[in-house]
Amino acid sequence: MPDKRETNFDFNSQMQTAARIEKDQVLMSIKIHWKAFGKIPQAGEIWLGNLFRCVGKDANRGYLAWRPTATETPNFHVPEAFGEFEFVE
Repeated sequence: MPDKRETNFDFNSQMQTAARIEKDQVLMSIKIHWKAFGKIPQAGEIWLGNLFRCVGKDANRGYLAWRPTATETPNFHVPEAFGEFEFVE
């Protein structure tokens, strides 16, 4: 694991997203090709991560997370809050 964050501003995952806001819920979906991760997961593998969405802008901006990070200011990279993605056949 690198000692510091590695940033590639030219990276394009070709991720596709969709969202629908309803009265008591927000429905979200994402589609990311495995090549964006550099490997295809095998059955039984567990990857750690989180899912986030920023909603609105300026003073009304809100932040949604599958596994909330509970930080004072929005911070999406809190490994302690990551959940497990388990891949099955």
